[in-house]
Amino acid sequence: MSQFPHDEFAKDLLDSLLQPYGHTEPAKVVSSEAREIDLYFTPKPTYDPSPDLGLLGKLAQTPASFEPYRNPATLAQVKSCMAKLWDVQSILGEIDSPPHLWILTPTFSVDKLRKLGAQANLELSPSGIYDLPPAFDTSIVVIHQLPGTPETLWLRIMGRDNVQLQAAQEIAALPPDSRYQSKALKLLSNLRVHLDIKKRKTVQERNLIMTLSPIFVAQLEQAEQQGIQLGIQLGMALGILSARFGEISPDLFDRLRTLDAAKISSLRQDLITFRSLDDLETWLTQ
Repeated sequence: MSQFPHDEFAKDLLDSLLQPYGHTEPAKVVSSEAREIDLYFTPKPTYDPSPDLGLLGKLAQTPASFEPYRNPATLAQVKSCMAKLWDVQSILGEIDSPPHLWILTPTFSVDKLRKLGAQANLELSPSGIYDLPPAFDTSIVVIHQLPGTPETLWLRIMGRDNVQLQAAQEIAALPPDSRYQSKALKLLSNLRVHLDIKKRKTVQERNLIMTLSPIFVAQLEQAEQQGIQLGIQLGMALGILSARFGEISPDLFDRLRTLDAAKISSLRQDLITFRSLDDLETWLTQ
């Protein structure tokens, strides 16, 4: 991770969430000056994002360039992002769906929006999304203006201060079978580690570490408890197999240890029908 851990977190998160639905290119190099787009996304022909992605999934319905900023983007940075987009468009030429630029910034002043000629996009969100004139293929997402709803969760986690803290707590509270929770928690864990070793932390970064720490303690305790239960179930299955067929070979034992909870549960039901360890071999193969 670079010296800008928050920016790396945002790029890694976008890459992780959008990768199943198309081709992602983090740090895409454009032009002879070697400028880099933070993340360039091309959706698959059969693009069908999970509803769980909410507003982020809607932003990625067409080829898109994502440029997240930890601190409020300046006018110069907006213009630089637009220059990179035009480089890409000049390479692609005239196409039906030119890439759209989404600049993600925690805040952005009304004066800067006025100077850019940006207008609120009320179709996508009641607040927080502003489109520049159509010829520019550019929109600005002001993260801290977005409604605090599940629809905006995967954008709000790229915000800062209380907005990011609240989003982190919402991610931790998602159901265990949530499609994206484990990915996001892993990236947040990496962010926490890098902030922890950072010598000069802002007050907001200290607050983020304090908020994330109990979340990951709870996650580790839950994983440990699940591991204990899994070990108990596997031990019971091994006990039955050993009592019926004798000692289990190291190879079979290693293969049984890789089974997840659902397969161990299935094994405990099916092993009653086994007549020999050959039946166990067949079951593992199938």
